[in-house]
Amino acid sequence: MVRLNTTDRFGMYASVAEDHYRDNRDGLAMVPKHSSSDRLAAAIAHGGTAFAWFLAPLVVYLIKRNDSRWASYHALQALLWSLLGTVVSLATCGLAIPVFLGFHIYAAYKVFIGEDYAYPIVGDVARQSVDERA
Repeated sequence: MVRLNTTDRFGMYASVAEDHYRDNRDGLAMVPKHSSSDRLAAAIAHGGTAFAWFLAPLVVYLIKRNDSRWASYHALQALLWSLLGTVVSLATCGLAIPVFLGFHIYAAYKVFIGEDYAYPIVGDVARQSVDERA
């Protein structure tokens, strides 16, 4: 990953990862890879599990599955991670809930700032499922 030195919209010096941005047509400005609505949808899918364990990622997946591969991938993996978390939490009498919820919150932050995130175990399954639909 290449890091670029640039200034943000407030004129503050910043270092950003090149692979999180794409060039616009004239190649002079850096534009985020994913639209703000896709980033928000993915963040809701991940972070919404704190309020609606299965419902948030399921709703986002159903809405975005035909519009954005990136957002639908994140919604599907958040849904699968919630399913896995439910099974593990039942086996541990609820002790695993904070661990799984922590992963959800961290993933919501990462996708909201435009970075990609994959959960352990279910990330690859979700990617394969979304790739098969494409």
